[in-house]
Amino acid sequence: MSEVNLYSERSKLNKLFDITEMMYGSFDRDYANDLAEKFGLDLTSRFGKLSTGYRSIFKLIVALCVPADYIFLDEPVLGLDANHRELFYQELIETYSEKPRTFVISTHLIEEIANLIEHVFVLNDHHIVVNGAVPDILERAYTISGPDADVKQYTTGLNVIGEDHLGGITAHYVYGALADDRPIPDTVKLEHLDLQKLFINLTNEKKAATHVS
Repeated sequence: MSEVNLYSERSKLNKLFDITEMMYGSFDRDYANDLAEKFGLDLTSRFGKLSTGYRSIFKLIVALCVPADYIFLDEPVLGLDANHRELFYQELIETYSEKPRTFVISTHLIEEIANLIEHVFVLNDHHIVVNGAVPDILERAYTISGPDADVKQYTTGLNVIGEDHLGGITAHYVYGALADDRPIPDTVKLEHLDLQKLFINLTNEKKAATHVS
């Protein structure tokens, strides 16, 4: 499923379901009809008459209902409003629970999907800068904040991938191992980064990210 429209503009959606079933040998038509009803998609509509959001919805329904072991979703919620995005995430979890298979999802909405994924690749300028299980990655990602001088002293020599400043308070974002022999000052606060904040700082052009195997 991608942003590219491969379907005939004049074809009706229920006819495209028939064509999909012919191509794949089978198709979960009952589930497709159920999803269309949940999303409010009229299957008698022509593909070319759909809005951007409903084109995404149609392509998502096809992706969830074909008998494939690997499903690739490129920006799957393009044009979807908040309610439809949430519905898609719920359906993704349910269909995966009922029939486990591999979903590969490319998205910029990191915060929305962070709790759904098990393994993450972070791409920056066509290069993989992070590759690993989500818990392992987040275990190595830190926000270190406090008075500017204390934070700078503590993070010297660490892999600082970004920083923020507010008044006299500084936050350094660190990815990688901390210094075991370096005590954390009482004035400095250490927390784990969330996946979106990590992504933003790893792909900041001003900073060089560390590769992870």
